[in-house]
Formats: sequence, C-alpha cells, structure tokens
Amino acid sequence: MKLRRVLGWSAALVATGGLAIGSLSAIPVGSGGVARDPIPFSATSASLALAGLGRGGLIPNDIASTLLVPVGFAAVEYQNFNVYGTTFDRAVVGRVDLNSAQLERFFRAALPDGGWHLENVTSIRGGEEIFATKPGSDGFYWEVGIKDPYGGSRRVQLRLLQVTFS
Repeated sequence: MKLRRVLGWSAALVATGGLAIGSLSAIPVGSGGVARDPIPFSATSASLALAGLGRGGLIPNDIASTLLVPVGFAAVEYQNFNVYGTTFDRAVVGRVDLNSAQLERFFRAALPDGGWHLENVTSIRGGEEIFATKPGSDGFYWEVGIKDPYGGSRRVQLRLLQVTFS
C-alpha cells in the first residue's frame, strides 16, 4: 500500500513538472533576430504631403499614415506617372533638412517601423534609392520608391505605386 502511494505521488509530481515545463516552453522569448534600429531623426506621417497627390480615398489611410518622413519635409512638386491608367503611380518631391547619409539611416529605420517591408537599397549617383512594399486595406499591395537626392541636394522623391496582379 505504501509503495503504491509513493509511486502515485511520484507519477503526479512528474506529470505536474511536465505540465510546468511545457507551459514555460510556450512563453515567447523572442526570435533571436536583431532588434529594429530606432528612428534616428524626428518623424511624422507623410499623409499631409501625400494628400496633394489626388482626391481623398485614393491612398488608403493605413498606407498614407504609416509612411513616415522627416519632420520638416516640405512638398515642392507633385508628379503623375500614369495619367490615363487605372493604377495609382504618383510621386511627391520634398525638401528636407537632412543629407543623403542621414536620409538613408532615417528611411532604413522608419519604413519597417511603419510596417513597410524594406525590399532593396541601391546606391545611385550621390545617394540612395530605397524600395519598400506593404499590403493596404484596399486589397492592393503598395510600393514606395524613395530617391535621394532628386533634382538637387536636400530634395527627395517619394514615389507611391498601387500594384495590381491582373
């Protein structure tokens, strides 16, 4: 009888310990990946600058509000690359107070922070071209191409494209 009781308690302890270890192993502890870099300069939403690209509703709020630009970004030019087409392909050129190296650091941190997937960064004459994508609430994927410098120093182009797969 005593042996049965000892074996019963032992089995209960092993089962309880197994449950505890199983529960602990279910606690998320991180992926071990590198943490995102903090945005190195003050940021604001590009919504106001993007509003000049067209009538309301063309760019979903979850796209416009999550595309971040440096504080002080001032739109100086709007461009439409698909005047007669059905997809959205437009750009805003803005003046900034950051140099090319600072802008690259800014966008490398700000795009992922806004939920954008950083696809590519390419060196171009005197600066960088950055490309990122994000799914929008309108059912389309959106791409942003950032070209720095654009048409002179301290100017950057944000080109926004709605992607269709038809």
